[in-house]
Amino acid sequence: MSVGPVDERSLDWNDARERFRRHFRSSFPRWGADEHEELASKAVVRLLRALRSRPALHLHGLISKIAGDEESDAIRGWRRRTARNVALDDRVEPPTPEPAIECEAEDPLTRQRWLLLTYFERRDARCLDVARRLLAGETLRAIAECEGRSHDALRQQWHRCVVALRGAIAPGDPLWDWIHERE
Repeated sequence: MSVGPVDERSLDWNDARERFRRHFRSSFPRWGADEHEELASKAVVRLLRALRSRPALHLHGLISKIAGDEESDAIRGWRRRTARNVALDDRVEPPTPEPAIECEAEDPLTRQRWLLLTYFERRDARCLDVARRLLAGETLRAIAECEGRSHDALRQQWHRCVVALRGAIAPGDPLWDWIHERE
């Protein structure tokens, strides 16, 4: 890319598009090439609009800024689409209550483990795998490394799981104390 002010006529558009693609591939490695290309196209349009308003003195900085803005918009859009797809339709009838399940174990620790796994099995499947692995003696750090996730992300997910479970269990219950120890 050239040195000095850059306008839309002097810009190497293929190079700019490739820079955007590289940025989005590194930011969203699990997304497909089509999604990366779509984001790069949107970013190129933003770059064109910015260069039409005034020439860029620092093109690399402008490309980084636009890529970051487009990345933020993509994440916001993904969250909105996900929330829209999860929303319940008004015409759907409410689910029937689940039948009660009894645990026949006498050992309090076995009963607590059973209760924890049953709760997550019925209410929050995202937490079930983490709960099983924690009960098997693994640490959050080891689980995160195995899944290729950051420790902080998994810790925050587990915290949300525990908060949901706490809301369902009354203080003073033996499981309440056990949950506070595991967090």
